[in-house]
Amino acid sequence: MIDRGAPPQDAATYDGAYRNFFDSLSGKRKGRRVGAPRFRSGKDNRQAFRLTRNGFTVTSRCVRLAKIGDVELVWSRQLPSEPSSVSVIREADGRYFVSFVVERDEQPLPQAPTVAGIDLGLTDLAVIARSDGTREKVPAPRHLRAAEKRVARAQKALARKEKGSHNRAKARIRVAVVHRKVRETRLDHHHKLARRLIHENQVVAVEDLAVAVWSAPGWRSRCMRPGGPPWCGYFRRRLPCMGGRW
Repeated sequence: MIDRGAPPQDAATYDGAYRNFFDSLSGKRKGRRVGAPRFRSGKDNRQAFRLTRNGFTVTSRCVRLAKIGDVELVWSRQLPSEPSSVSVIREADGRYFVSFVVERDEQPLPQAPTVAGIDLGLTDLAVIARSDGTREKVPAPRHLRAAEKRVARAQKALARKEKGSHNRAKARIRVAVVHRKVRETRLDHHHKLARRLIHENQVVAVEDLAVAVWSAPGWRSRCMRPGGPPWCGYFRRRLPCMGGRW
């Protein structure tokens, strides 16, 4: 059973996805081409649903969801304001998260004395040149390369299990946990780097680089990129996000 507010939220999400897709085809939407919406299968390992203000209540110890009841939480931080909606997410490794949409006041940073320019690279994540003449080279972290043996071991164990068995289900969770640790380590590194650059510089400029081309099949950079797929896409997206917050 689900709350009556969840299906309208899904319909609004689908409507926005199709609007972006057709606007991208017609040229009305600028930027990178948007692909056709893909409906999630009920067998997907990651599931989520969203409720509006009438479908939940927040208390000091839990969140009360309509048709579900009280769900105890481990709060990562205090809510700065009254939430307008909530999303309940189940990750592939079996963990559940509750995400709130809230409003927060702007907290502008003090003026910084430097301007930074960032040159993204293949062997290094970035080379940062500041207006005061200093330079900084940030090596590529290559978190996936460091975890290749653990990923291969977990994948081999999964391949040996009989399909549909409980042991295969447990092995699938172990594979998801390994990939989750790699993903979270990478995101943590990029998040902290973007935050530091925004706090230390008044203006941050990044070269206009087609990151998606780096992962194109057969492109010659495969031999130049020991870290595998490009690692700077998320980092480029975090910079304007961090700049907008402060």
